[in-house]
Formats: sequence, C-alpha cells, structure tokens
Amino acid sequence: MWIISPIAGAGKRLQPFTFSKPKAFIKIAGKRIIEHIMERLMRNFPVGTNILFIVGHKKKQISQFLVENYSHHFNVHFIEQKPIGYSGELPVFAGLGQAIYLARKLVRDESIFVVLADQVPITDYSQILTKFNTAAPEVGGVINVQKVKMPEYYGIVRVGEKNNIKCLVEKPPNFVSDLAILGAYVFNAKTTAKIFEKLADMTRVPLQNGKEYRFTDAIHKVVQEGTLIEANLSSDEILDFDHLETLLEGNRRLLEISPANSGEASAQVEESIIIPPVYIGKNVSIKRSKVGPYCSIGDDVTLEECVFADTVIGDGAELRRVISQESVIGDNVVLDNLLKDNIMIGDDSSISELNI
Repeated sequence: MWIISPIAGAGKRLQPFTFSKPKAFIKIAGKRIIEHIMERLMRNFPVGTNILFIVGHKKKQISQFLVENYSHHFNVHFIEQKPIGYSGELPVFAGLGQAIYLARKLVRDESIFVVLADQVPITDYSQILTKFNTAAPEVGGVINVQKVKMPEYYGIVRVGEKNNIKCLVEKPPNFVSDLAILGAYVFNAKTTAKIFEKLADMTRVPLQNGKEYRFTDAIHKVVQEGTLIEANLSSDEILDFDHLETLLEGNRRLLEISPANSGEASAQVEESIIIPPVYIGKNVSIKRSKVGPYCSIGDDVTLEECVFADTVIGDGAELRRVISQESVIGDNVVLDNLLKDNIMIGDDSSISELNI
C-alpha cells in the first residue's frame, strides 16, 4: 500500500499565514500540523512503507523537513504539482484531482491510502484501516466521514444502507448531507485503477476559469458505475485545520489531549498566571502576564504585560501590553499596546498603538 499526501496547495483559506510557510507548517500545541499527521501515520504503518507527497507551494521547505525527520521510518517520495497560474505571488493549482492523478507515475497495481495534510484525527488512522481490512471482498474502498456544521465547506457524501456511499458532492451550495469527507481515504488496487482512469478523462478537459479537477468527482463516477465504497463514520474525532474558523477549535482539542504543560518548567515566568491547558515552547519569557486557557505559544517568544486566552502564537513573537482572545499570531510578529480580540496577524508583522 502506498500512502499519498497532497501538500501542494498555497492554503488560500489560511492567509495571511501561508504567505511565508505551508499551511501544514502552522504550529498547534507545540508541533506543526504535518508533525501531528506523521506521528499518527507512524503508529499505523510499518517501517519501510512508501509515502508520496505531492508538493508545490514551498516545495523545498516541505521536502527538506520531511526527509530530515521521517525518512528513518518511511520511503519518502515527492512529485511536483506544477501551478497553472498565479494570484499575486501565490501559485494556483488545478486541484486535488490532478494532484492524486500524478501519483499514478509511482503507484503500480497497489492499494492507496490518501491522507489530507490539514486534517488530524485525535488518535490515529486505525479505525478506517481496520474497517478496510475487514470489509467484504466486494468493498472497493473506505472513506472517513464526520458530521459537520458547515457542509458547504467540504466534500460531502450521502449514504445508504450499511453506510454504502451513494453519491459524493464537492462543496454543495444546497444541502445534500452533513457527512463530510475528513482526513483519509483508502482504496484497493482495482478501485485505485478505476479512479485513475476517471481522473485521466477529467484532466484531458481544459479547466474553465476558477475551476479545479475534483477528486470527489472521480470517486463519484466510480461509485455510479457500481463500485462499492463505504463511509467510515469516525468515532475518533477529526480536527480540521483548513479554515481559520476551525483552527482555534482544533487547537483547543489538541491541548486538551496533550500532556500538561503549565509553563513553569519550560519558561521564564515572572509575576504571571498560567491557566492550563497551555503549551509553552522553548526559550519563552513571560512577565507580568496572564496566559490561558487554550493557548499555544511557540519557541523564543517574549510576553510582557499581556493577557491571552484561546490563542495561537508563533515562534519568535515579541508581544508587549497585548490583550486578546480567539486570535492567531504568526512567527516573528512584534506587537505593542494592542487591545483587540479575534486578530489574525501573519508572519513578520509589526503593529503598535492599536486599541479597538
């Protein structure tokens, strides 16, 4: 079995943070999102498993990190997805369907496990893999699904008896179902070949402006032709980091399940209050501040006279006299005298004297 992880996209929904780094490199609860993913994959796949990353935006940064940190466990491969254009300085790609289709160059008559690099299961991928490995012979694949509040943001499935998938629709404008595809897909070799055939047909047709080649469309066509694919209604919560609206929710859940990190043991804390759950990185200075609950603080951060709750703070930030909650602050940000909730500030920004 090959693992395929598409990680090429520029992360438009997570701007401004993705201007300077891949969205999978945003740190949550002390680790990059991709690190949370890879830890879970290592629990479920043996040493020597082939893993293919479809790279594009920030490809050198991604490739170097993955080889340095995970080639001891996986046979790591890369294929580049070329951009079809640019929006400002950010590349525009032809979609998840094209990314998966590129994998045909390496996958030869094998099953595939497709893992999305911005959606993290709380535990690991054992549930979907067990369902696939114990399924009836006629079952061609299993897709992880979970009920969501905003189905218009996701690929959606409608199921019949025994959770057999009847149709798949990408980001439906009208209600189809509240079962969203989240985290992972697994297909046997026969179904994989059929999906590649549909993707080949799709990618021969030139794209219209603003359109993409959709992976869900290819799977839908395979289902309509009679291939049995089951939905795995995951009891293991899957955290979605593809939208700013869900990033903070994911941060809260990861902090709740992570080992306690009050900050006293890992940071210089003076005249401050730390309210767990909080993650505090290395070489952090906190003076005359109140931090928590639900704060993730990166490495080399300085906080002075600050009050934060429900906030993600990147590496190298210098924050003084800042009061905020439900915010995401990027790497190397300098803030002084700021009173504002729900702020989203990208890497390398500097703001002072803003009170709203």
